[in-house]
Amino acid sequence: MRPLGVAIWFVTLEQKVLLQQKRVGKYGIEIFQPIEAWVGTDERVEDRVKQLPKEEFGEIFVTQYLFGQFSRIKTTRFPILGQGMATRHHFLCPILFPITDQQLSVISSSGKFRLVGKEDLPKIKKLSDRQKDLKEDIVLFKEDCEILLKILGVKGE
Repeated sequence: MRPLGVAIWFVTLEQKVLLQQKRVGKYGIEIFQPIEAWVGTDERVEDRVKQLPKEEFGEIFVTQYLFGQFSRIKTTRFPILGQGMATRHHFLCPILFPITDQQLSVISSSGKFRLVGKEDLPKIKKLSDRQKDLKEDIVLFKEDCEILLKILGVKGE
């Protein structure tokens, strides 16, 4: 069976996107990604999308705050060494409450999260960009970078 994944792009009222910094084993570096996970062989994509925020942020946090409806925005395909092509369904989900620094620190206790907005545009780089600074820039896979820029309303990327 072909690997299947989901990615959730959470967008705040202030039009900032919540990204998670993760170590990518293949490259041995940390990059930013939407909240993402693989779908199990016995799972439906929609069920995985609903479960993922609870796993990442905790059941209490998710039940206390209001999230909007998930909407599918894109499907991407990419190769995985030794496994063929994988498919990832991307979903957009509005966060219907302001996120304070304190709330972000609670979320961040389970991982490295960052809110990214238009003010961060000069730091947003693709992994393939030779001018990137892995410590200072917001580095993403090409497809993720393109989706992020579109969410932030940047044209021509």
